[in-house]
Amino acid sequence: MPVANSIAVTVNAGPGGNALNSGYVSVQICNTGGTTNCATIPNVQLDTGSSGLRILASASGVSGLSLTSVKGVDGTPVYECFEYASGNYLWGPVVQAGVSMAGETATNVPVQLIANSNAPSSVTCAAGGNNLNTTAALQANGILGIGPALEDCGLLCTTSPVLPYYWLCPSSINCTSPAVVPVATQVSNPVAFFNSDNNGVMLTMNSVAAGGAPLASGTLYFGIGTQTDNALGTGVKPYALSSTVFSGQLYTSIKAVYNNVTYPAYVDSAEYLNFFLDPVAVAAAPAGAGIVDCPVNTGFYCTSASVNLPFTVQDANSNSAAANITVGNGATLLSSAVGQGGSNTAFSNLAGGQVLTNDEVILGMPFFYGRTIYVGITGQTPPTGVPTSYAGLGYWAF
Repeated sequence: MPVANSIAVTVNAGPGGNALNSGYVSVQICNTGGTTNCATIPNVQLDTGSSGLRILASASGVSGLSLTSVKGVDGTPVYECFEYASGNYLWGPVVQAGVSMAGETATNVPVQLIANSNAPSSVTCAAGGNNLNTTAALQANGILGIGPALEDCGLLCTTSPVLPYYWLCPSSINCTSPAVVPVATQVSNPVAFFNSDNNGVMLTMNSVAAGGAPLASGTLYFGIGTQTDNALGTGVKPYALSSTVFSGQLYTSIKAVYNNVTYPAYVDSAEYLNFFLDPVAVAAAPAGAGIVDCPVNTGFYCTSASVNLPFTVQDANSNSAAANITVGNGATLLSSAVGQGGSNTAFSNLAGGQVLTNDEVILGMPFFYGRTIYVGITGQTPPTGVPTSYAGLGYWAF
């Protein structure tokens, strides 16, 4: 008999009231080792670009749970600094928790509690950006990382410390040293811990009108090809991931070919727009003529008329297919956004230039609208239609 294996996804203004293109789900976390004494956490952002569940320690109900601290070999509690490319970071202890969504349950998942305190000065990430340790700063009560990786650091962190990830901390303001952490206790994709439907996820998002919408909706299905409702769709092409280095860290990516140049590409539902190269690179091809950086809303693309920007998606095995993003006038669209006095939170045609580098493509939540996208988890058995070898580093399919 099929299990309940899906949950609703809602794009709205979020708990801070001004989020854009942010998909939220509810996640139930429970006492370590079981499914009792639980707290349901709403407004957890869905993120296909990272792996691991991260919940604000201040979220309602969390303080009443009994969650076991993950300890280093010397018995010292393990904390983590999870840093984003922007320099912003999440700081807090690693604990074991039960995690439930729909009919799926895992009793012991390493998760991060996002602490109210700042990282101590000895921790590398404290000298970077902001600690997103409040609902207002995070625009969510937590992050549900369901990307292709099984753990957030993996084998690299098992042999020597990899900054800024894990730290041994007798207290949140006293960290003795960077930590080596076994994969079994690294913050991990909770889907892989389910008893079934654990080889990946399928995310179906409804379409959004060209002018934007106050709300958007979709459904997250657990498992790929494990139930009648999560089969790999006809015409869907899987793309195997390969390793790439960005900002000194190791990531996995596919490729985007634009104007005969190949760039690393990522499929990341937590990004609120499609980051597509920079205005000079975009306008170098006839299809991108007229797309410029908005003069006021810098970082967003402006254009006099909506443009379908074509590119080719390619994977490590040179499998490829045509794709496109739609680019609207960023200034016009943003004028209707909740943060600027409007009512819209969902936009399918917001795009901009990558602020840190001009040589990559990040397909954010706008790319998901009107599509079904699959995320295959590293090391898990793929469904019929996906080569077994694609489990090596995981895959995206659409």
